Amino acid sequence: MMSDLRISSRRGRFTIPMEMLSDDMPAVQAVFALCVPFRAEMLFHTDVVEYAAISPAFDELGKLELMPWYDVEINRDGLTVGVRFVRRAG
Repeated sequence: MMSDLRISSRRGRFTIPMEMLSDDMPAVQAVFALCVPFRAEMLFHTDVVEYAAISPAFDELGKLELMPWYDVEINRDGLTVGVRFVRRAG
């Protein structure tokens, strides 16, 4: 199991559309099974919620490194919902 220090250095940001939050609970549950949000902000102008979270799925960051953005990829296979965080370039 990872130490608290190592997991806390695995921070990232991502967005979830409001439509998904209201209409696709299995996908939302799959996303939050992989991370622990510590900040959420509703962005009305883009109709998304922006999250900052920690997750073992995120890359480990250095002390002065900025939190990167991740895209949330949802994959479905019948009743199974898979989630993958993909770090954005740049």
